[in-house]
Amino acid sequence: MLALAEHEATMCPLCGRPLSVCTAPEVEGKVEVPPPTRCHFTNAIEQARKPYQDGKALNPGALMFTARLRQPRP
Repeated sequence: MLALAEHEATMCPLCGRPLSVCTAPEVEGKVEVPPPTRCHFTNAIEQARKPYQDGKALNPGALMFTARLRQPRP
């Protein structure tokens, strides 16, 4: 556990990269952010939540949603 703690202390809590890389002055201005990728599972869960967020559902924050791939029809 000590080795893990020592390793984690060298990692950036924001991006997860080594601090020696993400805080290096020579990296400034050289980082690019590609367009986002959509998580289709999270997208489906967010769509499923909408009907419960109208204030009529009892404690909508307590509802747990999961997502799975549809099984192919024979």
